[in-house]
This record gives sequence, structure tokens and C-alpha cells, in this order.
Amino acid sequence: MTAIASDIITALNNRLELCELKNAELKSNKLPVDIEKFVEDLQGVCYENDTLIKRCKYFVYNREKELNFAYYEALKKKVSLLLEQQYCFKTKLEKLGHDTNYKFADFYNDITFDLIDFSNPDKFSSNQKQSDEFNNFVDFASISTDLQTLPKVQSKTIEIANHTAPSEIEETHPPHHPNLWNKPCYELFKYLFDNYYNNKTKRKLTNIWFFLKEKQSKTYIFLATKDMYVDFLKVNYNISITNFDKAINKYDDKDLPSLNGHCINFENN
Repeated sequence: MTAIASDIITALNNRLELCELKNAELKSNKLPVDIEKFVEDLQGVCYENDTLIKRCKYFVYNREKELNFAYYEALKKKVSLLLEQQYCFKTKLEKLGHDTNYKFADFYNDITFDLIDFSNPDKFSSNQKQSDEFNNFVDFASISTDLQTLPKVQSKTIEIANHTAPSEIEETHPPHHPNLWNKPCYELFKYLFDNYYNNKTKRKLTNIWFFLKEKQSKTYIFLATKDMYVDFLKVNYNISITNFDKAINKYDDKDLPSLNGHCINFENN
């Protein structure tokens, strides 16, 4: 293992220790005496975490050859733990914003988690395949830990500032994520979720996965693996899938015709 590889792991360990200490401070339900300083300090921690994760991306990209399996898995594990710490900080900020009626909205809105954007250096990577896999891992881990829901704070702040009532119909689905599907495929998923599944049996949710997998075309690009789909449902809808088996006879005779019918309605709308 090279010195720089050891440095990356050491830096991640140090950040995780610091985050654990910071999270210990956050366990108190009492409002900080100096809220502005508290939020600014937490923003600094989040920014440094973000910077370190991007440093990990560049490290993998700049390798002359693939990292060995044990080290690479350790790297992904520690980055995943750091993303979980970011999620804890985000949750605390949302609660703090609620408790103070979003009085310090400008501070909350300045907190950003810009982990998905990654500009590759101009030079060609000798480790492109592993680099792309690692970038996709971080992108999906960011979604899985719900970091991208932070704009909810801003939308609530605007709502309070304008003294407007919440919309009668709120968007129940998360933003589109290109690592799972293209936009037309995601729109079809949302339609099937609302009209075919409609809070019925979980088997209908697994049927949707099989249907989208079989429906793949130039129009509907579906990328989510079973594990990615299960994580997506758990994170965004709090739905746990434990059985992914397809009831073949029932699926072909009953479920598939129903799904095709809903798909026709979707495409005709």
C-alpha cells in the first residue's frame, strides 16, 4: 500500500472521529446558546467532509492501476460511514430550523452537500473503470442516506416567509436520479407507484421492478439493480422489501396485463 493510500485512510479515520464527537454534542435537545455560531461551525464540518470525499474520488481516479479488493472495500465502507454522519448533521439542522421557526434561514440554506458533481482531471485515467464505479457508489450512497433532501428546509422557509398554506397535493416522490433510470422511465415508475401499487401489497412494488426491467428500450432506460431498487424504496418511502421472488404464473396471467394497461394509460396521458 502506498503512503498516499495510508494517508487517505488515516484522514477518513480522523474525520470519522471528529464527526462522532460532533454528533455527541448534537444529542442534546437543548437549543445552542449561539445558534448562528453553531450552524456556521457545523457548516464547516460538512464542507470539510465533502472535500475529503471528493479527495477520495480523485485518489481513485489518479491511480495507475486498480486498488486491491480489501483496501477498496475498506475505502468504500469509511466513505459510506462519513456520508451517514453527514445525514445526521443534516437531520439536526432540519430539526433546529423547525424549532426556531426558520429564523436563521440564510444559514440553513448555505449548507450544501455537493457530492455528486465530480469533474475529472484533463488527463486520461489509467483506472477509469474502478473510478467510475467508485463515483457511482458515492452518488448512490448520497441518495441512500438522503443527503439530497436538504432543499426541504429552503422550501419550508419560503412557505413560512410568504405566510402561505401548504399545497393540498404535495410531491411524494424524490427527485429523479440518473443512476437508477432516465426521466421517462422514472415518470412511468411514479405513475405505476401511484396507480398500480397505491399502497397495496409489496409484491406490486417488485412487479414494477420486473416490468421496468422488461420494458427497457431507447425510451425507458432502467439501470437500478434489485439492491439499488430495494434501497431506493427504503430510503424514500420507508418500505422494506424482503422477498423479491416473482410469482411467474400469476405475474404473466394477471400482473403483467394490469401493468401493461397502466402503461398504456400513462402513455396516452
